Amino acid sequence: METESDVSSENSGDEFDSKLPNKKKLPKSSGGLTALATCGIEFASAIIVAVLFGEWLDKYFNKSPLFLVIFFLLGSLAGYFNVLRFINSNENRKF
Repeated sequence: METESDVSSENSGDEFDSKLPNKKKLPKSSGGLTALATCGIEFASAIIVAVLFGEWLDKYFNKSPLFLVIFFLLGSLAGYFNVLRFINSNENRKF
């Protein structure tokens, strides 16, 4: 019969990690690419969401390009500030 200490020693992280296959380590240069991709995705997603919402409002209120243009500009500003926030939060990080 197993005691509680036997069970805890079997489930230690070191033994579990040693059973996993070796993970491939990414080259150091991939950190910069990841940061760049994150910035691009955040910028583009803010614009896409805003444009879709503006297009929906145009159809709802029957005002053709008005809300689309307004929300495109707002989405661009939001994307820009998202990128700035990401850069400032990772200012001291080396990529």
